[in-house]
Amino acid sequence: MKSAKNYAVVVLFLIAAALSVVAWRQHGELEGFRASALSSDERADLQKRIWDSQKKVREMEHTLAKGGPPGPTPSGAADSAPPSSGAPAGGLASTLLSRMNNPEAQRLMAEQIRSQIEKRYAALFPKLNLTPEQLSKFEDLLIDRQTAPMDVLSAANDQGVSNPQDFMKLVESAQADIDGQIKTALGDANFGQFQDFQQNQAAQNMVNQLKSNLTKTDTPLTPDQSAQLAQLMAHSSSPSGGGTPFGGAGGPQITPDIITQSQGFLSAPQVQALQQIQQQQQTAQRLRQIMLQGSASAPTGP
Repeated sequence: MKSAKNYAVVVLFLIAAALSVVAWRQHGELEGFRASALSSDERADLQKRIWDSQKKVREMEHTLAKGGPPGPTPSGAADSAPPSSGAPAGGLASTLLSRMNNPEAQRLMAEQIRSQIEKRYAALFPKLNLTPEQLSKFEDLLIDRQTAPMDVLSAANDQGVSNPQDFMKLVESAQADIDGQIKTALGDANFGQFQDFQQNQAAQNMVNQLKSNLTKTDTPLTPDQSAQLAQLMAHSSSPSGGGTPFGGAGGPQITPDIITQSQGFLSAPQVQALQQIQQQQQTAQRLRQIMLQGSASAPTGP
């Protein structure tokens, strides 16, 4: 009989990855508000939430690397975060898998994701000229792609998959298969529009983050700069079928080439702010490598 603890490794990896995304986003939120009108108490609360998320990520890293309960957190500001519950890993895996297989939970999740998809692709749907049946099928496939990691996790419980890297390969394979179904359902021309929309939207989201970070500074982004940067990022990103393996919207990696080209139309402070976002991406990628490979020697960089 396979140990439930093996399956829990994958569950813990999912949770740690999700928490790392939360911590990264909260860090970006804090950077964007440093020069805003937030009170000192509000800044302190946001910083504490970042520390709490980072502490949970460290605990998950330790569990994944050592196969045991998290060790003590190094002294520092994060020490004020509440301690881990210490629940058995097998119990956590069993509970999560059971709740994911609940029909009502699956229905509510699908409804929530469909609502998000309808908002996200509201500008694209009319351009595809799909029949109501085709549009419904397209939305169903997008939902399947978003929920693929949870479906794979349930299947991994039956197949004995316990290695996070193997799990991610299964997720990528499942999402690639759904991408193929989307292409078949839409046709080549519409699928091309879908890919372009994905790239442009992801690039615009990244520009919006930089714009938010610069709003209260002396060098806010101008409309012309925003358009140039969005175009640069869209052309530098590869086609995507619809987001990250954890259901979030994918975004272009800020490469050294993007930094170099952006210097032609961004000021020095604006480029520095873009480099800060690049560093946040590298930190998130580094954490993902540690959780996947369990190695402290994996290279950093975009």
